[in-house]
Amino acid sequence: MVESSPIFILSYERSGSTLLRYIIDTHPEICSPAELHLGRYCEDLAYIIDLLSIGKVTEEKESGEKTERIYAETGRRVMELMDTYVQWKGKRMWCEKTPSNIDFIDMLHGMFPNAKYLCLYRNCMDVVHSCLQKPRLGTHVAMKYYGQDPSSFIKRTENRTAMFADNWAFRNSKMRAFERKHPEQCFHIKYESLVADPIAVLQPMFEFLGV
Repeated sequence: MVESSPIFILSYERSGSTLLRYIIDTHPEICSPAELHLGRYCEDLAYIIDLLSIGKVTEEKESGEKTERIYAETGRRVMELMDTYVQWKGKRMWCEKTPSNIDFIDMLHGMFPNAKYLCLYRNCMDVVHSCLQKPRLGTHVAMKYYGQDPSSFIKRTENRTAMFADNWAFRNSKMRAFERKHPEQCFHIKYESLVADPIAVLQPMFEFLGV
């Protein structure tokens, strides 16, 4: 039986989300595919639903009620898609790990009100070092993504160290605010603790997920 409560790994880039999703995917009840960019997909799907159906039906009603109906319909359609994948994998639950989902977190919470969130953090300077190594490893660096904090991007496009650090603070502050707002749905993980003592972190994490 497919579980109706999805799981999202929230993390900044280069913070260990791929490691964590591989670990989770080995569990017999949870499947965690590669990055699906569900936040962006949900935003686009909600726009289409608003334009073609739900929005037209509710255009005379309060905008809050309209948004709730659009979110509910979007969440339902995404759950149908993901549930098909979960059944094909012979498991019960699914977990999504795209780092950019941080930018859509309030929308995702509205669409999946029963979701659980694994909030993964890593030391800022280790993340910055990893980001700086990406071009040397042949990995593309999307500077527009890392420069989304408007307070520093224009002034520091030539100082990538400062830009990565500022963006780490910008996005991690979003995660912490979300944790404070929804503590019962969030599980706090430090990357350093995960790699130093996996059992101490993973056992309570899986208990939090109900497996």
